[in-house]
Formats: sequence, C-alpha cells, structure tokens
Amino acid sequence: MKKCIEYSEEVDDKCPRCKTPVMLLTTGALVWSCDEEPYESGESIDDIKDETLKAYAKKAYEGIEFDEEITLHYCPKCEKITSVCVRW
Repeated sequence: MKKCIEYSEEVDDKCPRCKTPVMLLTTGALVWSCDEEPYESGESIDDIKDETLKAYAKKAYEGIEFDEEITLHYCPKCEKITSVCVRW
C-alpha cells in the first residue's frame, strides 16, 4: 500500500496566478542525510549526550534512502512550484 502526502494549488493544470500551463517535474530514488547539527539546539552529532540519539543521528548521517518519488508541478512563468506530491 503506497502512501502519499500532497499539496496542490493549480487549477485545470494551470498556474492559479498567471494561468500558464504547469510543467510536471519528477524524480526517482533519493537519498537524504542528516545535517551535522541535527537537533534544534544546534548541537553537533559528536556532542549529543544521549547515546541512543547519537547512534540514530550517526546512522541517519550516512543517508536514508527514500526509494519512491517526489513529483512537482512548476509554473515556468512565475517560477513557482504549484504542487508537490511525495509517495512512499
């Protein structure tokens, strides 16, 4: 069962601001990685005191494969994204 999170503001495949037809942009598998300072406090991974969190951050720093797709609709005239859909 696939899941999807999406947001769209285009109307009839056109930009809501200028009415230009939107372009479909898509990507396949992605790898996301954890920032060197992954927590709100800005502490670096090496400074995390909780060993469990530190282990998870180190593992995530190596990359998390997001193996499905992200699709966008893009208005070339306004240079704005009019929709985004993330499927996994």
